[in-house]
Amino acid sequence: MDIDPRRIRDFLRIVETGTFTEAAKHLHISQPALSNSIRILEENLGVKLLKRDRNGAQPTEYGEMLADSAVVLESILHGIVKKIENRKAGATGSLSIGVSPIAASSIVPEAIATLISQSPSISMRIEEGTETILVEKLFNMEIDLIVGSIGAGRAQPDIADIRLFKDDFCVISRPGNPLTKGKSVTLKKLQNAHWVMPDRGDASRSLMMLHFRNADLAMPENIVDTNSIIAVKKLVAASDCVSLMPSRIAAPEKAAGILKTVRLRDSSIYQDTGVRTVKGRQVSQVAQNFISELQALANGRREMPRRKPR
Repeated sequence: MDIDPRRIRDFLRIVETGTFTEAAKHLHISQPALSNSIRILEENLGVKLLKRDRNGAQPTEYGEMLADSAVVLESILHGIVKKIENRKAGATGSLSIGVSPIAASSIVPEAIATLISQSPSISMRIEEGTETILVEKLFNMEIDLIVGSIGAGRAQPDIADIRLFKDDFCVISRPGNPLTKGKSVTLKKLQNAHWVMPDRGDASRSLMMLHFRNADLAMPENIVDTNSIIAVKKLVAASDCVSLMPSRIAAPEKAAGILKTVRLRDSSIYQDTGVRTVKGRQVSQVAQNFISELQALANGRREMPRRKPR
């Protein structure tokens, strides 16, 4: 037996208001149309649902049974519609993000904080890794997008890049490191230093290698590999190791006197940071909202809070 849900709705409005006249007003239909709807519903069910008298309309025994179930059904339908509306607006759903160590230490936390404050029902997962690993996970649909380095020879035909901002790199050291006494230093002077560098496969590591080659210098032999920005800062601050890092990432420790930053005299190192997605693959509304938050932060429409050094 097929019953038009609209007839159930019509019936409920009569039970709620107590009269055909008031129910018709609520439903924005004529009273004869409402009476016809109830007649068809009663014929479909083969029972009398309403009894009418001078006081209005009251449900029969069968009408009460239908009303009890119909209220639950209407509530379920409203809930389903609300869930769909929330999902379309990006207020619910999930998002899995791949991030480079630099992105994880800068713009990503602020964008996530804003997003979950606006849509607390969404679930998020953050995976930090090297560019090679994250790109593979992106193609395998293990993550929805990447926030990390773009450009500089990393363009891939199947990946769409959205540029957010450009970072300038500087040399970081502890304040008393004898290799960085001045305001600038050359790569040649630092070639034999102990370096702390991102893991192999990381875009920042590739950028450093490129600049050593462009300066006709061999890569340093004394290298500590790490995928942790915190580890880089801690190790450099506690030893005579040096590293390259975006000036913005090192700014809190520089202000606190924990790290010193100097510019490279013979080379300027820049790196674009952006969002990477698979071309032709539609991203969810949650992902679109997240990208919008990143763009707002990058363009200065939202202020990134200053972070205390760890």
